[in-house]
Amino acid sequence: MKRVVVFLLTIISLLALASCKEKETLKLVAPSGAPALSNVKLFYDSKNDDNFNLDGYNFSYELVGASSLPGEFTNKEADFIVAPINVGVKLAKTDYKYVANVTEGNIYFVSKTEFTLADLQTRKLAMFGEGTINEVVVKAVLEENNIEPSNLEFIGADTQATNQALVSSSDDTIYLVAEPVLSASRAKLQAQEVTLYEMSVKDLFKDAYDLTFLQAGVFAKSSLSIEVIDRYLVLLEESINFVNNNSEDASEYATTLELGLPAKEVLVKAIPGASIHYLTAKDAKDSLEKLVSLNPSLFGGSKPDESFYY
Repeated sequence: MKRVVVFLLTIISLLALASCKEKETLKLVAPSGAPALSNVKLFYDSKNDDNFNLDGYNFSYELVGASSLPGEFTNKEADFIVAPINVGVKLAKTDYKYVANVTEGNIYFVSKTEFTLADLQTRKLAMFGEGTINEVVVKAVLEENNIEPSNLEFIGADTQATNQALVSSSDDTIYLVAEPVLSASRAKLQAQEVTLYEMSVKDLFKDAYDLTFLQAGVFAKSSLSIEVIDRYLVLLEESINFVNNNSEDASEYATTLELGLPAKEVLVKAIPGASIHYLTAKDAKDSLEKLVSLNPSLFGGSKPDESFYY
């Protein structure tokens, strides 16, 4: 009889543990905008599919302002964090691992008048993102081309400022603008029969170093199991492929979920230039180390060690 009781208690305990796992929720935090778009299918399925789970766990997500991301790394409440690559490298430390890159260079030099790379030497260049990875990469590619802008101005923390200036300008200023906001500007100006001339910073970086301009990646809590991280990465890659192969549906999802992106008709056109691409952390290593070498202080002082890469 005693053995039967022990056996029954063991079964009950196992069932209770299984129930706890099923009820536990894994949380992802992402900034609104293009980085969040990489996960749009996961977000949509988690809200609309009653059977959706992440290796048996429930799944939730939260969109936050970019300024809140450092705090997400320090409070350690999120299981997955989508963040600018320099922020992740600087703050992940031993608590989070770099598991994948999700966006590459989605920034462009743009002007209402024709220009060449050499024109950045003399014409006014208006940029956003002072002290960010965007500034580092722009200055690096210009230096590689022996160009030192003589008239450089920063006009905002994000691309909204340069976008608004571009739309309202009547001179030959060259602006740094990011997708998907750029597509909104392009559509508005095309309606006014104004042509935009554009140059991809990602392409310039590739030409200069034969490496990838990494912008945002996903960082997973180091304590998560291999099974959970691997399952998430499968779903992440599926989501990114979905975005690039089904821009209409992906844009509909993003609009429904209110990811802080332009309207559907603009987003459909923006996706090709948003540079949403899945790259494993190990495949991104050479590019990341190059970025760190360009401005170590932005990344915490030194390149991460091998344990940083999943």
